[in-house]
Amino acid sequence: MPDRNDFFPAKHYLGIEINFSDSQGRWALTQKLEEQHDQYDEKEFEDIDGSSSACGIFQCRRPDDPAQVATMKIWMQYENPELSPYVYGVKHK
Repeated sequence: MPDRNDFFPAKHYLGIEINFSDSQGRWALTQKLEEQHDQYDEKEFEDIDGSSSACGIFQCRRPDDPAQVATMKIWMQYENPELSPYVYGVKHK
């Protein structure tokens, strides 16, 4: 079973290519550097008027020029305050 707090498992994210429509082009996620998350139960959600979210920080490279390296942050907002989507077997689209 995956770690309850692993919202960006490397096996599902590494190798993914992100395409930007502007001049930034295409980048492939090559290494997971860090992950952060805020998980709120129903009461905390009401008290702070906020929602649960996670942020994955990745190293990425351009597939057409691997010498170009950058850092990318990917944010997601989620409903369930307790478990990663992967605990339920749900994969991100």
